[in-house]
Amino acid sequence: MTVTEAQSAKRAAQSAKLKLYAASFALCAICFRFSHAAKTCSGEALYKVSRAADCLDHKDAGCAKIKLEGVLDREPNCAEALFVKGWILQYYDQKTEAAQAMQERALKLNPELTEFWEKRGHYIESQLTSQEFSHFDIQFYGAEDRNKAWDAVKYLNDMYDRLGSLFGVWPPKRIPVIIFTTGEFMDAWRAPFIGGFFDKRDGKVRIRVDEMPGGDAEFRHRARHEFTHAFMYQLYPHDLPSWVSEGVAEFYARSNAGGGFWKEERLQQIQKLVKGYDWLTLDQIQEAILKKRESPYVIQRAYLESEAMVIYVAKERGDSWIPNVMNYLREHGGTFEAAFEAVLQTTPAAEIERLHHAWE
Repeated sequence: MTVTEAQSAKRAAQSAKLKLYAASFALCAICFRFSHAAKTCSGEALYKVSRAADCLDHKDAGCAKIKLEGVLDREPNCAEALFVKGWILQYYDQKTEAAQAMQERALKLNPELTEFWEKRGHYIESQLTSQEFSHFDIQFYGAEDRNKAWDAVKYLNDMYDRLGSLFGVWPPKRIPVIIFTTGEFMDAWRAPFIGGFFDKRDGKVRIRVDEMPGGDAEFRHRARHEFTHAFMYQLYPHDLPSWVSEGVAEFYARSNAGGGFWKEERLQQIQKLVKGYDWLTLDQIQEAILKKRESPYVIQRAYLESEAMVIYVAKERGDSWIPNVMNYLREHGGTFEAAFEAVLQTTPAAEIERLHHAWE
């Protein structure tokens, strides 16, 4: 491809994105008009909220604040205004607690808002370019993202073969994967700081790929982490304790990353990161990860302690404890805790207590 052709392809891709975003802005306005059924806002207030949403679509929080100015003074129970204001507080002003309180109030006033950004995200995704591979269905924006999608497939295929071999079973169907850049991630899901996620409701893996802090190594890590979530859910399509779900995904994302002593090294790193803080119980870890209502520091510790728990058990009992417990659970049913105890002759609570003592 010549330079001129490349520039032309890039302009075409950018034009396609602008058309897609324009369509999503229209969807945004439709959603706000639809939510008027809850009758929490006047027509004038909804108009101003929709204009604030347009500002956020252009990443202009100052503009959004101006559009919302006075709305809540006149209509303090306008759910849509509370919802958008809460988003600004969280992602632009870093006022997490105030943002959560404001959005919770908005959702109580108008429960329909729970699906607002999700519907918008799915709409944007429905317009993406698709490519089928042996084990994955990949979606991305267009030609300029194709190479990133190919890199993702390489890492995902490696992980597909590795986990299939370890567990002795492979996913029964192709796994859908959506490739995003940072801006696209924010436009679709209103999650500007996230590296990716797996949604068990639609079975899709979503991965951010552009200029990720940590470069290609972090991209590989994220792809492996999110694929592990998808693999585990196809293997066992039921809820697992949060410490298991997140700890196992992080375990396989890092597996063999640092040679033969990677587990010891990673445990030492986590020990330093959580030093001086009170240990969380398994119930507290579950609450922090599942509901995300704690401070960011508590949530981070919940993820770190989950990872430490899985690594510690692997270090003491062998890496095979994960497929052994999962295969027992698939065959016999019951709870994860019961399967863990049947295979390892101990309980998760006892193991995390041993880890606590080892680090004292």
